Amino acid sequence: MNLMNFFNDTFEISTISESNDFNSAILLLTNKCNKIIYQKYKLLNRVGNKHKSYVLFHKEHTNEIIFEKKREKIFPFTNDILKSMGYSAIGKELLPGNNHFPLLKFYQENPEFDFYWLIEDDVHYNGNWSNFLTFFLKFSSTDFLSSHIYEFYEKPNWYWWNTLSHSNKIILSQNKLSSFNPIYRLSNRALAYLHNQLKDGWKGHHEVLIPTLLKQGGFNIQDFGGTGQYVAKNCINRFYKIIEINQIEKLFGNSMRFKPNISPIEITENLLYHPVKYFGD
Repeated sequence: MNLMNFFNDTFEISTISESNDFNSAILLLTNKCNKIIYQKYKLLNRVGNKHKSYVLFHKEHTNEIIFEKKREKIFPFTNDILKSMGYSAIGKELLPGNNHFPLLKFYQENPEFDFYWLIEDDVHYNGNWSNFLTFFLKFSSTDFLSSHIYEFYEKPNWYWWNTLSHSNKIILSQNKLSSFNPIYRLSNRALAYLHNQLKDGWKGHHEVLIPTLLKQGGFNIQDFGGTGQYVAKNCINRFYKIIEINQIEKLFGNSMRFKPNISPIEITENLLYHPVKYFGD
């Protein structure tokens, strides 16, 4: 299989009429400047239908913002964002665990959207991005959409639980949630709440911080695939599939997982796949 075909421009972009006026920002998070990223941005940018696409570009010493055309909406940031926003980061780098910082920075400077999608550059959807993204416009009451949402008791040995902390507040382990966030959506009001909580002193890996704080705040949380208790109506194994081959680490073997990398021969259905790596990544 030719990997470049993953991001070709031949997908038919369908138009889905919606009865609401909600609009969304689509943020492609990357630190790369290459043809694959450019093609992926073009596909996301063609979704339209109340969606606007941006490249959330992590500027580093070894890269530059170079694209073939000048019509791309670029939102650049550096690791300085980890110190300048008044939040506490875990570690000194964006990864692991701090990818909510650029999302919150974008939200603060662009507060006009109802919903904000963050999509890491190694997420591949083997279908029509327009169908996927517009499907969730009807989920207007859902504040957080993500994958592999679990209660503490379902993954008690997960490494990042204890990164969620505050200098004088405690959330008991049994009240914590985790999620898998290579692609996720947050509502405007959820981002406002998270901003206030982070300003108040909460910190942690975003895959425990976001779902747990939103759960504590009474927000609506749903999973867009798999088989767990948070899976949204009509989404059981719809946008990614659960294949239970390892009870210790449930992400292995699924179409959305931490590792190993997705092989091209696995990409056979209209599902989300992660991580999809390419030559040079």
